[in-house]
Amino acid sequence: MRGQRIATATMVVLAVGGWAALGSGTAFAEVGPDGARVKARATGGSSTGGAVFQQNVAQSARQNNNCNNPNMQDEEISLTDSRATGRCVTSDGSFTAFSRIQAGRAEAEGGSSTASLVQQNTAQRGGQNNNCNNPNETEISLEGGRAEDRCTDQDFSFSRHTLIRSGGARAEGGSGTVETVSQQNIAQEGRQNNNCNNPNFTDNIEVTGGRTENRCHNRDHSFSKHTLIKGGGARAEGGSGTEASVSQQSIAQEGRQNNACNNPNDNSGIPVAGSRVGCGNKDGSFSKHTLIKGGGARTEGGSSTVAGVSHMDIAQEGRQNNVCANPNRSGLFELSESRTQDRCHNRDHSLSKHTLIKGGGARAEGGSSTGGNVRQQNIAQEGRQNNSCANLGNSGNIEVTGGRTEDRCLNRDLSFSKHTLVKGGGARAEGGSSTADTVSQQNVAQEGRQNNNCANPNASGSINVTGGRTEDRCLNRDLSFSKHTLVKGGGARAEGGSSTVDTVQQQNLAQEGRQNNNCADPNSSGDIEVTGGGRTQVQCLNRDHSFSKHTLIKGGGARAEGGSSTGGEVEQQNIAQEGRQNNNCNNLNDTEFIVTGGRTVGRCGNQDISFNKHALAKGGGARAESGSSTGGSVFQQNVAQEGRQNTSCNNHNSGDFGLTGTRYEVGCKTVDGSANVHTADIGGGAKAEGGSATADLFQQNIAQEGRQNNNCGNTNNLTFTATDSRTQAHCVAVDRSTNIGTVNR
Repeated sequence: MRGQRIATATMVVLAVGGWAALGSGTAFAEVGPDGARVKARATGGSSTGGAVFQQNVAQSARQNNNCNNPNMQDEEISLTDSRATGRCVTSDGSFTAFSRIQAGRAEAEGGSSTASLVQQNTAQRGGQNNNCNNPNETEISLEGGRAEDRCTDQDFSFSRHTLIRSGGARAEGGSGTVETVSQQNIAQEGRQNNNCNNPNFTDNIEVTGGRTENRCHNRDHSFSKHTLIKGGGARAEGGSGTEASVSQQSIAQEGRQNNACNNPNDNSGIPVAGSRVGCGNKDGSFSKHTLIKGGGARTEGGSSTVAGVSHMDIAQEGRQNNVCANPNRSGLFELSESRTQDRCHNRDHSLSKHTLIKGGGARAEGGSSTGGNVRQQNIAQEGRQNNSCANLGNSGNIEVTGGRTEDRCLNRDLSFSKHTLVKGGGARAEGGSSTADTVSQQNVAQEGRQNNNCANPNASGSINVTGGRTEDRCLNRDLSFSKHTLVKGGGARAEGGSSTVDTVQQQNLAQEGRQNNNCADPNSSGDIEVTGGGRTQVQCLNRDHSFSKHTLIKGGGARAEGGSSTGGEVEQQNIAQEGRQNNNCNNLNDTEFIVTGGRTVGRCGNQDISFNKHALAKGGGARAESGSSTGGSVFQQNVAQEGRQNTSCNNHNSGDFGLTGTRYEVGCKTVDGSANVHTADIGGGAKAEGGSATADLFQQNIAQEGRQNNNCGNTNNLTFTATDSRTQAHCVAVDRSTNIGTVNR
């Protein structure tokens, strides 16, 4: 390894601990299931035919910091007229009395390889955990630039007569017998967890004359009294490859607030001048006489015996979860005199009293390929607020020159719940497989109150922005009032198709919750170019200001299954959403999108200001099944939505269109201002089944079961060209009806 070279530079590393917590009465206890002290374990892998570069860290304490520890840089760390700052801070000012914490084990096990093995394996078990800014076998060069990383945990919570019992967190890394395995495996078990800005086996990280800033914050000002919180555990398992490389991220987090933010893994180079990433969790909630029981989160990565596997496998189990701005083997990511901004925030100021929240669990399984590459994202989130935002996975080249890119994912909970039962049916997404060719897909399962899946490119080819501006916003805002209310979900499931001869490129999403957003997710989309003064904007918004008293809401479930092809390509979208408000908006799949000097705007919104008293809403379920082709390609969209308000808007699938000097705008909005007293809404269900063909098959299959449904501006395998033109499409549904003693079947 070359020596580290530092010339006229400043390197600052701060690790700050908090002050002792105040307590009274019975002593604070931390015990395991067998009565022994809980341990954290991290086990490193081995290699019989090559070098091993890895970090294995195990921490068990009230406050843990693992910050700014470089390990085996393959090239060098060079700072010339530059400044690099790393700050990891834990501050504990909490009040705990007559409370008990029963924690499960946190384990991270590294894989093995007969060739080289480069990985990070971290296990943290405690009240507050930080894993921040740890390069591993990485070249870093700063010349006249500034890099700043901040990871902060602040705990000023109040807990009395409270029991917190977790199911543990575990992450296992894959193995490869012939070539290099590059991966990150993180297991965190605690109240607040940060996993932020840890590059691993990244060829070049270069900052020249610019500024990069990464911030990961957890702030807990919550109040808990006579409360039981029981987690179902989080588990992530990485795939393996016997004759090719495996590049992946496997993260399992079990706690109240979890951050997995801005962790590049095995990238071909990231020259950056001016970028900012912010991931924040803020908990100011009030909980009294409340039971929260999670069903667990599990994700399993696929494997390949002949070709490489590049995927992200993330499992999060907690109250607030963030997966934000984590590139994984994404090719070249270059910014010149530009500004990129990624914001992922969860803010909880809710009030819960005499409330039971029981999750059905979230599970995402990645596909496998014995004869071709597998490039995919598999995410399982189980919690109150979930964000999966701006995550790149094997996305090719992304270049921004003189422009601005911004991604915002926000969940804000100001709801009031009293004498309320919320029971989820679970969310599951399974990816397809290919035995002879590439599989490029996204498989996301989210189970919680508010879910965001926004702006996540996966194997998307080239995304070029020159002198333009791109903006993606996904927002959930909950100001609802619920009293003596039962909400029971039927579950959401999406299964991806498979191909034994040719490529499979698809999106499979399952969301089970009160508010769900699936917005602006390109997948294997080819070229997306914004040139000159162009502007692209996507907004997905859910607002809940409803009033519910003595109300029963029971969903019939939503299911979407992708088709398969044995003799041709499969390019499809399969969406299953089960909840009160659902958005499926402006999702590109295998699409070339070019904008030159124009403006494109896509807006999808759900607003609920309804009044519900002594009301029953029972859904019959929504199901969409795609067709298959044995001798030709399949291009299709399959959407199943089960809820009160549903929007399926402006979803492009397997088509290319160009805009030159043109304005293109699509708006889909549902507004519910109805009043319902002594009413019953019983749905019969919605079902859409796609056909099959031995040649090419192009189709759309939409199934919507709910009160208000929008299916607007969806193109499927359509070539759309506009020159000096303006196109506009608006779909609006407004309900201001008054219903008394009414039964709808």
